[in-house]
Amino acid sequence: MTPNKMFLLYLHTVTNSCFSARLENKSWLWHFCYGHLNFTGLKTLQQKNMVTSLPHIQTLSQVSEECVISKQHQEPFQKEKSWRARKALGFVHLDLCGPITPTSNGGTPIKVLHSDRSGEYN
Repeated sequence: MTPNKMFLLYLHTVTNSCFSARLENKSWLWHFCYGHLNFTGLKTLQQKNMVTSLPHIQTLSQVSEECVISKQHQEPFQKEKSWRARKALGFVHLDLCGPITPTSNGGTPIKVLHSDRSGEYN
């Protein structure tokens, strides 16, 4: 640290580099450029001349990893409980844990937690 409370930085210069990717199959390139549009949709664009300079599209049997991951579906969580107890002890939740050391005063090494969802037994 300098007398005026500044810190000196010692930086090293780094050689600039550029990475590029090249696809041999133009069908994959157009698939990526159109947001992973399916190959049937790309062929429709080509057959109806909806896009200028679109090359011949081959229907490929492979699926890109991004398409598989993005098209997986998960149901949303329920906002309300699907089942609710109507009376005491109608729905009991138990948590078992153990063996616990040291043991309880009665010598029991297992702990059981009871919970009644209707709220009358705790």
